[in-house]
Amino acid sequence: RANLCSVCAATDITIRYSTTSHTGGGMVIANPLVAGYGAQAGERYSIHDIVEDDIDSQKYTGDGGLFMVMNKWSDHVLNNVSIRHVTAFPDLRNWIMIVDNDLLYPPMFAFTFINNIVPIPRYPIWTTGADSCASSVIPATVMATCFKTYTFTNNVLPAPTKADPPSKWPVGNFFPATVNDVGFVNYNNGNGGDYHLQASSPYKGKASDGTDPGADIDAVNAAIQGVE
Repeated sequence: RANLCSVCAATDITIRYSTTSHTGGGMVIANPLVAGYGAQAGERYSIHDIVEDDIDSQKYTGDGGLFMVMNKWSDHVLNNVSIRHVTAFPDLRNWIMIVDNDLLYPPMFAFTFINNIVPIPRYPIWTTGADSCASSVIPATVMATCFKTYTFTNNVLPAPTKADPPSKWPVGNFFPATVNDVGFVNYNNGNGGDYHLQASSPYKGKASDGTDPGADIDAVNAAIQGVE
């Protein structure tokens, strides 16, 4: 059993109205063990209305994925992570998300992934190994195994692969055949594009809250105006 680091806690964290561009990877959200000590808490993350584009594992050196959601000890498991209204473009050679928790540990809980626009890369939901809750790498199975409670709906997930067709995902999501079928104003290959949805996009107003899925691009642009 690990020792408790009584001063190690990451709670009530909000990341919003921002962009991440020209990087080798995205975000890591984790309750790990460090030098035999475990975190007192890691919970209540709110990540919304962000744009992540031009993610390239080779050009910028990284894993090419968008998110890692990980728990690495038995007490104070990671919980209440909310990722919503994100427009993001992972390196298509890699993954949307790595999920990890040892099968001997309690499952994480209260995970939310809703109203996002994310193209499906080669490895949509990935794992760290055979003893992980995500070892099946089947998106619906991973969600049900790794999280006691979760919501994974109203996401626009273009370009589903033959290995991971819509039937392998949680129900209630959208799977356009290609990224161009999403209806961006200017996709621009996921690098500095205009990611508003066109008025003719079939996904206008299809978020669970009645707005457009993906980031609120106007709010993001207003928040970063003048930032270099």
